[in-house]
Amino acid sequence: MEIEVVLIANAGLMLKVGQTKILIDSLYEGKDTTFSSPSQSTMQKIRKGLPPFEDISYVFLTHFHPDHFEPGLFLNYIKSHKLKGIYLPGEAVNKYPDFFLEPILGKSNVHILPPMPGETQSFDMEDSIRFCCFKSSHIRQDIFKDIANYSYLFFFHNKTLLVPGDADTDLSFFTKMLKGIKLDAFFANPLFINKPEGRQILQELAPNLVVFYHIPFAEDDSIFFRQIVRQGCRKYADILPKVVVLQDEMQGFSI
Repeated sequence: MEIEVVLIANAGLMLKVGQTKILIDSLYEGKDTTFSSPSQSTMQKIRKGLPPFEDISYVFLTHFHPDHFEPGLFLNYIKSHKLKGIYLPGEAVNKYPDFFLEPILGKSNVHILPPMPGETQSFDMEDSIRFCCFKSSHIRQDIFKDIANYSYLFFFHNKTLLVPGDADTDLSFFTKMLKGIKLDAFFANPLFINKPEGRQILQELAPNLVVFYHIPFAEDDSIFFRQIVRQGCRKYADILPKVVVLQDEMQGFSI
């Protein structure tokens, strides 16, 4: 069965498998200082559940940064849509105790993810669809040491996708957490091609496909991520598997 992938903005994704639709890191708006946000028209469709965002089943969040998440928008969305599952980092309990958690905590479709680093937790979503999550360090621990990041390993029928959020490029961590797992797709921050340890992870894991995302739109790219990815894909073509670059709003492809 094919998995349809749509980039919303930055690391925001919609995954569609059959009739099941999943939103990841997509509920935020406004201009972050570095990365792009969804356009007003796209966010209006998400809010109202208009095509292609009708009948979303699940919402996932990797971590609490403003280019992945906005509390008010997130809360309004999950209150106004019938969702089968909402998956949040455990830090939500301490970070947003009153404003965010009070209206939703205790609901059967809300899951606060408690794993400690190096541990996994598994969930069955529906027939032949499940995922594991594990907690990792955020990229640039010198700046973001207090930010926990959750990676999601999805099993869709016969295909396996890793959406690591802003996980740090730690080879020993990834090889431990993914031991014995063959990935059909690894969604990678541009630092995975720019840093030697990131490239080593891609070589060791050897996914069938690397999807570079978390890239600003052309008009927002003051950090030259688009150029970094373009040049890196050329320079390291001999060591990379097949590559897809997601960098434009509503850009999509199938796995």
